[in-house]
Amino acid sequence: MQTLVGFGNIRGKVIGYNDQPATDSDIAEMKKVMEDNLLAGAVGLSTGLEYTPDSYARTEEIIELCRIVSSHNGVYATHMRDEGDKVLEAIDETLIIARASNASVEISHLKTAYQRNWHKNSEVLAKLEEAEKSGIRVNFDRYPYIAGSTSLDFYFPNQAKQGTTAEFIARLKDPGFDKEFRSYLKMQEERLGSWDKVVIASVYTAKNKPFEGKNILEASSQSGKPPYEFMRDIIIEEEDRVEMVVFNMSEDNLKKILSHPLWMPGSDGSAIAPSGVLSVGKPHPRFYGTFPRILGKYVREEKILMLPEAIKKMTSTPACKFGFQKRGQIAENWWADIVVFNPDTVIDKATWTDPHQFPEGIDYVIVNGQIVVHEGEQTDLLPGTILRSSGF
Repeated sequence: MQTLVGFGNIRGKVIGYNDQPATDSDIAEMKKVMEDNLLAGAVGLSTGLEYTPDSYARTEEIIELCRIVSSHNGVYATHMRDEGDKVLEAIDETLIIARASNASVEISHLKTAYQRNWHKNSEVLAKLEEAEKSGIRVNFDRYPYIAGSTSLDFYFPNQAKQGTTAEFIARLKDPGFDKEFRSYLKMQEERLGSWDKVVIASVYTAKNKPFEGKNILEASSQSGKPPYEFMRDIIIEEEDRVEMVVFNMSEDNLKKILSHPLWMPGSDGSAIAPSGVLSVGKPHPRFYGTFPRILGKYVREEKILMLPEAIKKMTSTPACKFGFQKRGQIAENWWADIVVFNPDTVIDKATWTDPHQFPEGIDYVIVNGQIVVHEGEQTDLLPGTILRSSGF
């Protein structure tokens, strides 16, 4: 595990969670927080500029923090401000930040979302290639699926999500916002083409569990409510804890991204398990399947990249990107992080309807010299550790 400092946490601490510009003193304080975290071992800064409160920040704020990141040889990892209609503008902003700060950049789960933007994929890649040739240290990651996943509140305006969750819920209940929210969601539906492309992945209340795994049209029909009312009400009832899976990407574009020299694998996942408190819902299968799917489907079956290249992109390339010492290679006196798999059988088993499934074809996993998967079965050992910028 590596630690990036979340920009939203810094901005929330210094400015709060409303849409207001940072003053010079605010920026100075944020830079101090960034500096302290880097000195404590953080490997860089992450932003989620499509989400609140990060979306309230101006480009100049991020440049200032990235200058601190650059001075510590850290990485600026960014979920860009837009991945759909304004993806080209978001790429431009990312590169402006990189040039101004000289920070090494990692673009999180690069995509061109929604069919009307799929044609932009080539231009996106061309911009990044040109930037890399000009001396900017830029890479991007991506999971091997054509659906993403995030909170269902993504389809409501960021301005409505200012402040606390309670304040957002109050706005959803307020009839005064009804016209604005309906209009905004209508625009989102036009981008998607249909609400059947959005699937409810997880909720917390027993009442709404039957909606897990159903798309919005199915769930709204089952609830007896139109899609807007269903989405509004379930967010209210779940106190904004509704995760979704959204199908909005192109397989052809995915293959071009996975075969690109600047790409590295990334699951964009979080901690889940097939049992216990982390087994809730029907999460995106990328949590279980990203790396074996690349090795099985896109290396062995599709042959869009060679096995040695794929392994390097999973190991030494990210270790070098983030500056980890004695990681990412099998070498004497290096930490023993080893996966033993069968290249002829390795494959993901997690599906959209049954995601809590481990892959096949992985016999052993060794973390810090201890076996955590033995003959395909997980052991009780937990030898992992947080990786710090100074090396472990």
